[in-house]
Amino acid sequence: MFKSMFWFVVSSLINALAGLLNYPLAPIAVLFQKDGWLPNWLWWFQTPDNPLAAQIPDRIFPEHDTPFKRWVNYTAWLYRNSMYGLSETLLGFTVEPGFTYACDGDERVGNKPLVEGLVRRTLTSGGKTYWQWYYVKAWGPEKWRRCIRINMGWKLWGSPQVGDKISIVFSLSPWQGWLK
Repeated sequence: MFKSMFWFVVSSLINALAGLLNYPLAPIAVLFQKDGWLPNWLWWFQTPDNPLAAQIPDRIFPEHDTPFKRWVNYTAWLYRNSMYGLSETLLGFTVEPGFTYACDGDERVGNKPLVEGLVRRTLTSGGKTYWQWYYVKAWGPEKWRRCIRINMGWKLWGSPQVGDKISIVFSLSPWQGWLK
């Protein structure tokens, strides 16, 4: 477990530095996109499972029918998903056959829908142990209720399958929204 903790700390520092670089570089990177996809040499910015500004309800411009709107939406997408390709390819891992998955806590813990609590997950794959520590707690008056959401380790959601690419995560948010 010490090795996985050490690797997590080193990877998190790399991810944090890359995240800082993401802010000035993302608006430039989107200038090289084609049909919502970045070229291979910019893949660390790309969300490998979705094109830039995929059909999500919270885009800045509902339609990106002009170059400016497209640029704004794509840049916002890269801010929202900072260095996703890096966190999945270089800092993440691929689930190998014969893995062992364990969960301590309620798998449903999350903010959409709101299920408060702490869940700890571990996955051993290829002789290495990966972990996730995920905590959600609502706070504040009902009128503007928010929740604290802390997500650290690797994204071990649900039931991982052989071949799944698992990315690293280090996210602290005291202002996260939630759904009933």
